[in-house]
Amino acid sequence: MGRNARFGWRKHGIPSAVACLTVVLLGASCASNDVDSSPRSGSPAGEVSADVRSSVEIFTQKPKSIGIVEPLKQKPTGKSVAWIGVGTANDNAAYGAFTEAASILGMEVQNLQAGADAQKEARAIEQARSQGFDAVILSGLLTSSIGPQLQSLHDSGVKVLGYSTSLEGNSGPSIDFSFYSLPEARRFGSIAADWTMVDSSNDADVLVAYPPDIDAAVAQRDGFVDRLSDQCPNCAVNDLEFSMSELGSTLPSRIVSAVQANPNINYLYGVFGASFVGVPEALQQAGVADRIRGVTVGGIPANMQQIADGKVLAASLDQGLHYRGYMLADALGRLFAGQEVPVDVYHGFDMPVQLHTADNIDFNPDLEWSGEPTDFREQFVALWGSETSHG
Repeated sequence: MGRNARFGWRKHGIPSAVACLTVVLLGASCASNDVDSSPRSGSPAGEVSADVRSSVEIFTQKPKSIGIVEPLKQKPTGKSVAWIGVGTANDNAAYGAFTEAASILGMEVQNLQAGADAQKEARAIEQARSQGFDAVILSGLLTSSIGPQLQSLHDSGVKVLGYSTSLEGNSGPSIDFSFYSLPEARRFGSIAADWTMVDSSNDADVLVAYPPDIDAAVAQRDGFVDRLSDQCPNCAVNDLEFSMSELGSTLPSRIVSAVQANPNINYLYGVFGASFVGVPEALQQAGVADRIRGVTVGGIPANMQQIADGKVLAASLDQGLHYRGYMLADALGRLFAGQEVPVDVYHGFDMPVQLHTADNIDFNPDLEWSGEPTDFREQFVALWGSETSHG
């Protein structure tokens, strides 16, 4: 386990090195993850600040507007698009909605199915360049190893649009625009921390599980820890680093061991929904599930069921998966039309988000998603000058 720090006056444990995923062609370095144990001005146990409570109240509400007002000047009719994704359940849901939106806009789409493999991703990028696609959607995390292929792709005139590409802003070398930048990832973490403080009345001892080789995950971890350190001097953080290969396999047992080793731990923050796969069952079998409350970001349908059933996980901060597909199609259309891609459209985020709890999961997560406006499709197509229908 990494650090175990209680904010305010005590810090114990040995800091562990956190490896950073190199940002494509940027050579950017990661910020230090050391926890500052100096006294803070946050609220003591039982007293949650109005700012924190307001944040939770805002984000538990269902979004009503996409927050984009400028119409698309010209449809990208006839443009060809290659989708290169990581193949997760969330990624596949977004891809399905993207193909739906792309059809409305007159674009042709092909899924090159790279998966979470850097070599396959590099080959898919080269394939997109050699086959003459007009644009590429990169849905997932990038590594430095694909830098040459990505630069060659962009230099050939192909539009490159990303989602979760580990940039410190919305654009970077060889990427025209990217959603879910590192600052936004940090803010996701801070809102998860806000919920934790409200739910615990500022008395949370949190096990934070994250993969240290994924920049967005580290950013979410940092946003969570920084917010707690500022607002909750009585709270504590215990880091648990894991690799992606441990999801649903060895990670649940490692979480159980960490909880058993520290009887003070009463909260679990997994930086994305898949980190909770198999965890409630493992904690239940070990007889410690009743003392743990969980929170995550980017939940999957199984997480919504865990929350509804009261199985450890109690909150998840989510983007609309189908909304993401339409958002990417809209952004790509604007890149082709020479328009700016809208940012800061929903309380400081580039997309609507919602904090899901047992109180507001009133939908079937296998069919719909509550983190997006109910009529988001109609709102987008009104900007495109189109009509749409969907099943």
